[in-house]
Amino acid sequence: MTRAGNTCGVEKPGAYLEGWQLIRIDFSSHLVGFVFGHPRIPDAHLIVTSDIVDAHILPSGRVVVETLNTLYVLGQPASAVSEEYGRLLHEILGENFRPAAGV
Repeated sequence: MTRAGNTCGVEKPGAYLEGWQLIRIDFSSHLVGFVFGHPRIPDAHLIVTSDIVDAHILPSGRVVVETLNTLYVLGQPASAVSEEYGRLLHEILGENFRPAAGV
């Protein structure tokens, strides 16, 4: 994915996030998922994003989430991936793993 502007007009790299889940770390919201097309992170790596600052629905119906550093086009959520995924997230994130309320 190429660079794209956000709502403030600042260019940020873009990527796709599959098997994503919304989580809370301290007082901020983040996404965790498998990244594809990121300029610095190899495809299929499990990542935790920086803080979420905005979200947009494209005319196609796809959702784009803006974080402090990157724009992510969301693919399938974690619930569509597998039950093992939740256990993996808890193992990796430990005490920081708290699904966001209502998710």
